Amino acid sequence: EPITVIEGQGRYKGYGDPVIAQAEDGTVICGFSGGAGLWWSTEETPMCNYIIKSTDGGQTWGEPLNITDIVRGKTVKDTLRKKLTSAFFGSGNGVVLKQEAYKGRILFVLALASSSYRLYNYACYSDDGGDSWTVSELAYDGGDEAKIIELKDGRLLMSVRQSGLRGYSYSEDGGQTWKDNGRWADMNTNACDGDIIRYDDGLILHSLTNSLKRENVSIFCSFDEAQTWPYVKTICPYQSVYSSITKLPDGTIGAFIEENPEGACELWYMNFSKEWLMAGQACGR
Repeated sequence: EPITVIEGQGRYKGYGDPVIAQAEDGTVICGFSGGAGLWWSTEETPMCNYIIKSTDGGQTWGEPLNITDIVRGKTVKDTLRKKLTSAFFGSGNGVVLKQEAYKGRILFVLALASSSYRLYNYACYSDDGGDSWTVSELAYDGGDEAKIIELKDGRLLMSVRQSGLRGYSYSEDGGQTWKDNGRWADMNTNACDGDIIRYDDGLILHSLTNSLKRENVSIFCSFDEAQTWPYVKTICPYQSVYSSITKLPDGTIGAFIEENPEGACELWYMNFSKEWLMAGQACGR
């Protein structure tokens, strides 16, 4: 049965867009948003951002920590974030860094909105297991829902939702500053929330619609640290949209997918092996 993390109680009191990560000590940390919708946030009825933690694998949860005042608004020093009106997390997987320089740092991505309907991406990170949080410098101007992975050379890569070519940005200092923004030429898709994970040292996986429509959720595969995505395999050929993926302890891949977005939307879980995914690789896309 599902476990309630936090329950909404009516208009402007709902919660959603959760992002989740497991700290080195096993604590599960979840970021989420609540209150008014993204474009309806006001000072009187704000959209707020929260952190909540579980120390028993998600069975029970503590009290939520409201971090809105460090994300945006009059109390922050950043001149752009001071003026922005709402923010939400890039839902799905967060990341916990493994390499020594920033080992244990937890990072979630935020999308902050202006009153003119423009979105900006920032990283939000914690070095004390989720007790306190810092917001990075601007990572991507005009972004949306986004995810982060750690590359073998220690840099971080942010994959950013865009219409058409998928966006990206890099950080060399654990997510504090970002540069070298661009778009992947071989990932031309619908503006959609997908997921990116490292499977092993030689393989990075990205779930995303392989279409300019909301259909055909697929797994994009990179063998060169996400510089190119030469191999793609469909896992949901019909109407489908948001997705999240993870590597399970037995080496298989779990995928959680939203299907039939224009009708009675359904959520489906799929499980497949690396061997199944790679079958047909020589044929290319």
